[in-house]
Amino acid sequence: MTSEILDKVGPFVFSIGGIGDLLLLTNNCDFPDPQTLSIIFWAHNHILLREALESEPFGVKFIKKLVFQGWQSKEEFDLIVSHKNFRGKGHVPDNMDFIGEWTNHADKYLGQINSRWSHDSSYSSSGPICVCLHGSNTETWKRRRATQEEQNKILKHLLDTTDKKIMLIGSPQDAINFPPLIHERIVDARHLDFKSQFNNVMNASEVLSVDTWPKTLAGLMKKKCTVIRNEYLIPIKQIFESGVDPSDNIFLAPKWNFQFTTFKELCP
Repeated sequence: MTSEILDKVGPFVFSIGGIGDLLLLTNNCDFPDPQTLSIIFWAHNHILLREALESEPFGVKFIKKLVFQGWQSKEEFDLIVSHKNFRGKGHVPDNMDFIGEWTNHADKYLGQINSRWSHDSSYSSSGPICVCLHGSNTETWKRRRATQEEQNKILKHLLDTTDKKIMLIGSPQDAINFPPLIHERIVDARHLDFKSQFNNVMNASEVLSVDTWPKTLAGLMKKKCTVIRNEYLIPIKQIFESGVDPSDNIFLAPKWNFQFTTFKELCP
């Protein structure tokens, strides 16, 4: 990344992370009309992020889309946020200080997020229960992926406690690795493209999800959502002095009105 490239991009916003981060960015109330901006994104998975951008979530169209795989250097970050065309970075913390900023100043970043599409009448709330049981597995110190046994127990519990359709959300690989129970009320939508899955969550009656993008979308749309908490494989105090994962202060904050459960509670 060079200053010359940034000159050619025109006014732009910037973010780091995954689809949930993109959804928060598109709901940032401090930005002008996103249709007038380009976007630079350092993605956990550049293929999925590009697909999400091309699907134009919430109808947002960025003029130019520069997506890079993985985090780049602090020097490049400083170049980006100091450039004359830079228009904002949403909840991405100052100086890339994720631990310090999200631990001590989370409200500063949450205050910029406005659920601007939560009253969009083109979406209903009478659809199926959308269920996402598999988030990313990039962290070795926390688990947000159900086992096959846990998935079967959760689906069986839902079949026993509701008469609604149950729609599985996730990746095609998850559908292969974790085949669903066969039942007329279970719909496996994990083979569908991102835009289709996005619309399914937008129309869901409620959402049950691990800590990944469908719960972020549900929070933005003010839908009833139960989040399956991350399971820490290492005592959290050994990782963060505060005893709290800093990202929880953004993505699982009280602002979203989530209900919470655990794999153990769902699978006694």
